[in-house]
Amino acid sequence: MAVPLRCCIQTSSDVGGSVAGPTFDAVIRVGARGTSDTDDRPAFRAHKLLLCARSAYFRRLFFNSWPASSTVVTTQDKADEIEIESIPLPALRLALFFVYTDALPRSVLPVLSSEAGLAECAALLDAAELLQLSGMIATIDSLVAEFIREARAHAGLFKPLVQVQQLHGLALKFSMPATQRAAADFWSRLASGSGAG
Repeated sequence: MAVPLRCCIQTSSDVGGSVAGPTFDAVIRVGARGTSDTDDRPAFRAHKLLLCARSAYFRRLFFNSWPASSTVVTTQDKADEIEIESIPLPALRLALFFVYTDALPRSVLPVLSSEAGLAECAALLDAAELLQLSGMIATIDSLVAEFIREARAHAGLFKPLVQVQQLHGLALKFSMPATQRAAADFWSRLASGSGAG
């Protein structure tokens, strides 16, 4: 059973704008800092120990020397604050959900037969790769492979064949063996004329 994101981490809107708290010792700010004095970027409160246990990226960030462009700042509330500019907010939210639950909801991959769905899948894989969450890549691999198998079994569900090709491209880029096998099986069955499972 997956734990709701709200139970795992808190966003600044969950806690009325404040991101400090006694049980959370890390603050993750999303996006580039604006020019104003107030920092109204989305922020997540999280547990540094869990972040470091699940991700080599966070381990290096909090405990080793890191390039000056990615500094960790200890706030007045004794929380370590980091900024992540290169991951879109929805992808970071799901990556943090994965850190806490070791799962992704099946609904995380919107209808992959759309360009928007493929872009979201690619952003999520980019986030998993940057944060070094290999288990998250494996989970996405399983979900995408299942999607392709279902598409093959229900020929009307997945008409644009180019989408399987694009998913296969993601599978090659991110070393997703289940998706590679599902795509190869899809193409093999299509070539033999037995499109349905």
